Amino acid sequence: MGIHQNQKKKAAEVGKGRLYGDFIKLLCDIVVGLGKRPVLWADIALKYPDALQGLPKETVFVDWNYGWDINMFGDHHNLLNSGFEVWGAPSIRSHPDNYFLTQWEKHFRNIRDFIPQARNFGYKGLIMTSWSTSGLYSTIWESTRDASDLQAIRRVYPITGFNLLIAAFFEGVNNTKPLDIESFVLQYAQKRYGFGQQKAKDFWTALKAIPYEIVQGQISDTNLSMPSFLDSAQMVASTLRRLQPSLNQDEFEHYRLMADIRLQYLTFTAIEMRVNSVDFKEDDISETLAALEALDMADLDERFIRLNKNSFFEAELKQENDYRNSKIRLLQQRLSRNKID
Repeated sequence: MGIHQNQKKKAAEVGKGRLYGDFIKLLCDIVVGLGKRPVLWADIALKYPDALQGLPKETVFVDWNYGWDINMFGDHHNLLNSGFEVWGAPSIRSHPDNYFLTQWEKHFRNIRDFIPQARNFGYKGLIMTSWSTSGLYSTIWESTRDASDLQAIRRVYPITGFNLLIAAFFEGVNNTKPLDIESFVLQYAQKRYGFGQQKAKDFWTALKAIPYEIVQGQISDTNLSMPSFLDSAQMVASTLRRLQPSLNQDEFEHYRLMADIRLQYLTFTAIEMRVNSVDFKEDDISETLAALEALDMADLDERFIRLNKNSFFEAELKQENDYRNSKIRLLQQRLSRNKID
């Protein structure tokens, strides 16, 4: 904001807050003129409180908070004292969630903590956000001025696998007390999947295990080695395979698939780290290709389509499989020197 040549002069004269506020006011006035109410994310207004000046009184601000301090974007009192209607927004999928990681416990804590907080602030509404991408996109250019496509940065497992968190959100909204996370999950597993108390506990233990992100081969918990990480992921996948729900088997199958996708990803990451090491030699290629072939992408792809075919177009599901498998296929092609597939 305020970087483009056409914006620099005004930003220098009146500041980024007014630059943003004047632009948003134009949009809000159009919306109000159509008999609707404009709804805006509150983060920019918190960062630049002067942006609130002049906005129509019908404007609603959404204070999205996924588990951080209420003043992260700016002085929260400016929003509370602005005179505008405010809604709150926790999340059931957000950074760093992707195909290979869901931080279940973080999202439960967000529901437990932020819903009562929003109620205490006097917010007039709550919405649940669920980010299927990061909201950021990488452009594919056909020339320096013309874009041919936008690829989403960070993709996640479909919403079909998150009935548990959706139910937790409604439980939190419909009760004045903060969500009792473990009690809720255990009761859900017993009622929804037919588990006894111990199996429900095993399910919850598996679900919240190893909630760590990997970036460029580095684990966010620096005390955990890749072999230990892989062992834990195998234990999670094994636990979910061992648990046999008597009810809603297809819903439960999403947890198994997510765990197996993560195990595949971690196994591939270990292979990739070995290939990128200084010790990797040409004689290691054959063994590495065999390890890549053993990842069995076809089985996971088939399960992914079967579980989600009633919610998404077939072409979209195939595309999701292609994106998820892209790094595996690329490494296979490079090591095998395959210039065709």
